[in-house]
Amino acid sequence: MGPVRLAGVLLTLALVAQNTGAQSDRARAAALASQADARAAAGEPAAALKLLEEAARAAPDWPELKVNLAAARSQAGDYAGAIAAARDALSLDPGLDGARFNLGLALLKSGHPADAASTLAPYASAPAPASVHAALGLAWAQLGRQAEAAPVLRRAVAEGSRVPDVLLALGDACNVTHDTAGAQSALKLLRETSPEAAATALLSGDVADAAQDWAGAARDYRRAAAADPGSARARRALGLIHYKLRDYTTAREELQAAIARDPADVWARYYLALIALESADPAAAVADLEAAAAAAPGRADVWRELGRARLDLDRIPGAVDALNHAVALAPEDASAWFQLGRSLQRSHRTTEAQQAFTRAAELNSRERERLQKKVSGGRGGELP
Repeated sequence: MGPVRLAGVLLTLALVAQNTGAQSDRARAAALASQADARAAAGEPAAALKLLEEAARAAPDWPELKVNLAAARSQAGDYAGAIAAARDALSLDPGLDGARFNLGLALLKSGHPADAASTLAPYASAPAPASVHAALGLAWAQLGRQAEAAPVLRRAVAEGSRVPDVLLALGDACNVTHDTAGAQSALKLLRETSPEAAATALLSGDVADAAQDWAGAARDYRRAAAADPGSARARRALGLIHYKLRDYTTAREELQAAIARDPADVWARYYLALIALESADPAAAVADLEAAAAAAPGRADVWRELGRARLDLDRIPGAVDALNHAVALAPEDASAWFQLGRSLQRSHRTTEAQQAFTRAAELNSRERERLQKKVSGGRGGELP
C-alpha cells in the first residue's frame, strides 16, 4: 500500500478570552489564521502553514488553533510536527476531539498503526469525519485485524470516502473475511472513481486470485506494477501467483524485486524461503526466514519454517528454539508440533519428542474429524 492520503481535521476558531491581554493575542492570532485560510485556498500551503505557526506563537494557549496547525503540518508531510501540535492541544483541552482526530491521522501517516489505532479506537462506532473512520480502518488493516477493519472501513466509504487506499483496504478485509460481495463492491467503486490507479489493479488481482483465476490475477498485478513501479506489494503479489503456478524462476525474480523495494516485506521473504526449501536450498531459506522472524516475531508460520530449515542444516538447537516459538504462538499447528518432535528426537530428547508427536497426531485427528463432519453435513459418521 502506498502513502496514506487522508485529510486533516480543521476546527472553526472562536475568540474566547478571560482577560484583555489574552483577547488581544487571540485577535491577532485569529487574523493570522484567517490569512492562512486565504493562502491555503489560493493553493499556497507553505505560506498558510507559516502563518498558522506565527498565530500559534501569538496565542500559545489556544487549543483549537493547535488543531488547525496539526492539520496543516500533516498536510505538509511534517508528521512529527503534527503529532506535537495535536498533543499540545490535548494537553490544553483533553476533551478536544479534533486534536485526537489529527493525532491519530498523523500517527498513521508516520507509520505507527498501533498507536493510531489506540488513539482512534473510541470512534469506531461514534460520530467522526470519514477520514477518521478511514484512518482507524487502515490502522487495523495494517495490524492484520481485518475483521475489525472491515466494518469501520465500510462506514468510511458510506460516509463518502473514495480514497483508493481505503477502498483497497476494504476489499482486502472483505477478501480475508470471505465477503466476496463486499470485495467486488469495493472493486466496483475503485473502477468508477480511480480506474487507472494501482490500487484498482491490485484489488482486481486479489478478487481474481480468490476465484483461482491466476492468469487474470497475474495480468492485473502486472498492471499494478506498471502503474506504481515502486510498489513492493504488486511485485510480491505477482511472485505469489507464479509460486502457485510452480513457476519458481519467475516467482523468485518477482519476490526479490519486492524485497528490493521493501526490505521488511515479510511475506516476500517467507515465500522466497519456501521456494528455497522446495528447491533443496535450506541455507538460502534460513537467511530469509531469520530476516522475516526479526521483522515479524509474532508470525508462527515463519518460526515453523525456520525450524524446518535449520533442521535440514543439522542446526538442531536452533531448530528446537524456532519450533518452540512456533508452537507457543500457534498451539493448534500440527505441522509445527511434528517438526518439533523431529528436532527433539534428533536432540536425543526422546520423551519430549514423543509428547510432541502425540500432540501432532491429536491435532491431525481433530482436523480429519472436522473435515469429515463438514463433508457429511455435520452428521458425523462415515463419509458418503
